[in-house]
Amino acid sequence: MNVVEIAQSLVSCPSVTNQTNQPVTELYARYLGELGFDCRTHEYADWHGTAKVYLEAKRAPRSTHAATEPGIGYFCHNDVVSAEGWSAAAGGPFDAVVADDRLWGRGSCDMKGSAACALAALAMIDPETQRAPIYFFVTGDEECGMRGAQLLAGQSPMYAEMVAGQAAALIGEPTELRVVNTHKGVCHLDVISHGVAAHSSTEEGINANWKMIPFLGYLEQIRQR
Repeated sequence: MNVVEIAQSLVSCPSVTNQTNQPVTELYARYLGELGFDCRTHEYADWHGTAKVYLEAKRAPRSTHAATEPGIGYFCHNDVVSAEGWSAAAGGPFDAVVADDRLWGRGSCDMKGSAACALAALAMIDPETQRAPIYFFVTGDEECGMRGAQLLAGQSPMYAEMVAGQAAALIGEPTELRVVNTHKGVCHLDVISHGVAAHSSTEEGINANWKMIPFLGYLEQIRQR
């Protein structure tokens, strides 16, 4: 498999996050099927009600080779941010043009290029000598809520098997070509500021907005850090 050709085919299949990712997921499944993976897709709706699909895939060791290691899993998403305002001189957001030794197109870095690298690397592993399971997971709404990741973690039999076997996980998000030993998470906070309602002609009121200012300044410090 040629990594650039794979990346071009993935990038040229539009999958902006406010649209379904079904067509590009079928493309992932086709590549994985050619590599001997057992692929399963699961439909769901993201937090905005858009129809999405997440994919789980596994290639087990051949029957003549019992698994001697827990294996490894690759995780990615195939949705991309909006292409509105795209202005690259090397072509449109889904033209997947190679120019100046770079691939230009929405998702070429985050993160269809990474997935293409993973697929090309998997093609180099001889199934006949593979001694550990290899997993491949794809979600379709990382850019708009990550519900697919939540469903995958809670419902995917392959993911549960991988966790039970303590397999290693590789997430292909761009990190400036450096290996990072952990990955981002998400924490949502509901912050409530209490005030006292009163007419502006008196000094009896307490403006809840003003009370939020020190907290917002603290959040800015965290963001900068």
